[in-house]
Formats: sequence, structure tokens, C-alpha cells
Amino acid sequence: MALALTVASLALGTLIGEMVTARGDFYKYLGIFSDVLTIIRKDYVDNVGIEYVIEGANRGLLSGLDPQSAFLTKEELIEFKKIREDSEAEPGLECLKAYGYPIVLSVYKGSSAEKAGIVPGDQILSIDGKSTRDLSILQCRKMMGGRAGTDVALSVIKVKTFSKANVTLKREKMTHSGYELTSQNNKIAYLKIYDLGTLEPPSLMASLKNIEKRASALLMDLRNCTSDDYEKVSLLASLFIERGPVLMLEKKGLKTSPVEFSREGFLWKKQMYVLINSGTAGALEGFALSLKEEVSAKVIGEKSYGMGLEPELITLEDGSGIILSTSRYITADGTSWNKIGVDPSFEIKSEAADFEKQEEEQLKKAFEFITQDIASRVKKAA
Repeated sequence: MALALTVASLALGTLIGEMVTARGDFYKYLGIFSDVLTIIRKDYVDNVGIEYVIEGANRGLLSGLDPQSAFLTKEELIEFKKIREDSEAEPGLECLKAYGYPIVLSVYKGSSAEKAGIVPGDQILSIDGKSTRDLSILQCRKMMGGRAGTDVALSVIKVKTFSKANVTLKREKMTHSGYELTSQNNKIAYLKIYDLGTLEPPSLMASLKNIEKRASALLMDLRNCTSDDYEKVSLLASLFIERGPVLMLEKKGLKTSPVEFSREGFLWKKQMYVLINSGTAGALEGFALSLKEEVSAKVIGEKSYGMGLEPELITLEDGSGIILSTSRYITADGTSWNKIGVDPSFEIKSEAADFEKQEEEQLKKAFEFITQDIASRVKKAA
């Protein structure tokens, strides 16, 4: 109990120390924290163990920082480490936390999630019986992953009916390429990235080489795609950006180090457009920003999610642990997108209520914008 109180006090002190400048304010806020604990023990209607209250305080401290940080009890830490080792398969969906719970952003074609009727906009209330409200997005993703062939039980609120449903999904190894590359009227190459984890840059490079010969521009669709694979996104960026590094990792105290990668030897030379929305998160936000800064790509769509931190798992003395964001990703030009997202150069929205219709309408408008922009460029050149 004493250790838990010490941990909570130190964590609170660190947080408050960042927010206030006066020494007196620090002790004032720490005193308020102590007063709340005292009032709970004295006046709360039921007898509550102090360890329970401190655990709640610890969860609040971490969850209030960002969607990736979290407090884990000793039992939760053991389970989290086990899940990380066994995460070889998934049910086939992408999600991000919003309004306290994970929201489904996209569902892979042919996946267990699609077969079970999961659609974008569905809200995940629990995973294997555990409420997702107190879980970080990292924990949610890891819990949905596991050994191939095993089941994961989800409780969801269906976006179309607002009704609660319990579904059991099969974890499967993803075998898709992670992207689709087509052409629009043989003029605009359309590259949809939907799973950075399975995408292989050499395969994409070969496809881009072939389509670039007849395309006048490239539209890269990064909507509703999240990833924390910064090495993969740096490698992907090397197909479009000549100089490096693409991304940097910044520690507290302004120490930076490049995200290492090797070049693939191909560079897309024609105009690029990058389509984003509020479901674009993590490494791909940095990718979009880097393309804008380094090759003058036009970012269109809607403001992205704003998640650009590197979490670290830290074990505490009593066996509990914390997932704490200890580093920040920035572009080569020093730009951070964490908490603020990436603003599009040209905003493209859809007023449709249905998620799928929103995507279709927004994509149609994006092609219309690009067609007009290309025509304007040709006219100016003439």
C-alpha cells in the first residue's frame, strides 16, 4: 500500500511539475490530491480499500496523458507480456479510441470480422469480457491479437442500430498484400494503403514502376489506417523521398536519432496527392507530413488523428507496470503531429451519415479535385 501511494504521488508530482511553474502551486495541487484521498476514506458511503483508490488514481494519471499510456496491475502486466509474445494473428479490423472506447475504422475483406458483420463505426465495449474503457489503444490491439485459430470475444455497439451485440471472431494470419494499386481513366494512379504490417515495399515498388509510365499523378489513400511501424513507413517513404532520414525520434531533453532504413532505389517523380481523415494515425501521419515537406505532395481530406509517440513498458517494484510514452516522432524538418494531427492543404468532407458512403463520396470528390488541379497545372505550363 505504501509503495502504491508513493508511486501515485511521484507520478502526480511529475505531471504537475510539467504544468505549473511555481513551487507553491505544486504543493497546493498535491495537497488537494491528499485531501481527496482523506475525504474518500472518511465519507464515501462504502468502505473502500486504499489500494483500490490508488489503483484508480494510477489509471487516471496514465490514461489522461495520451491514448497509448496506461497503468497495469501485476496480473495485467503478466497477461500483457504473454499477449505480446503470442500476437501472430488478428481478427481483421483497425480501430482507434474515441469518446473513451475503441471505434472500428476499417474491416479487412474476407476477414473473420467482416464475416461476423463488424462494420466501420462499431464501438468495442469489451474484449474477452474486459472493459476497454480503462485500456490503452495498444492494449486493445494486443488483446485482439493472438495465436492463429484461437477466438476473441467482443461486445460491441452496432453503429447502424445502436444495439449491443456479442460476437466471437477467429484470429487469422493476414495474407493480403496490404495495399491496392489501380488507375483512374489511365491518368491518376490510385494507391490505397490499408495494412502497413503486411505491406512489402519491394512489391509496391515494382507495381509503382509499371503504373508510373502511363499515370500523370498519384493519389495515395491513407484514410482509416493506423500503424506504429515507423521503420516500415520510413522504408515506404524511401520510394518517394530522395534524401534521408525521413523521420526522427525525439527523447525528452531534445535528443534526436533517425529512424533507420535502407533505400529501395526507386523514386516516384510525378505529382502526388495524399488523402487523409481522422482515422489516419501514427506512423502514416508522419509519412503524409514528410511527403508534404520533402516532395511537395498535396495533402487533402480531413485533419488526421494526432498520434506520434513511442510507448515504453516499465515494470514497477511491486510487479505492476506502466505503458508510458517516452519519445516523440518528428519529421526530418522537426515537425510533430502528436495531439494536433495533420491539416490538409485542401479540405474534402462528406456529409453522408453512413461510414461507407462517406468514404465513397470523399474519394469521388478527391478525384474531381485532382482532375481540376492537373488541368490547371497543364494550362499554366502552356
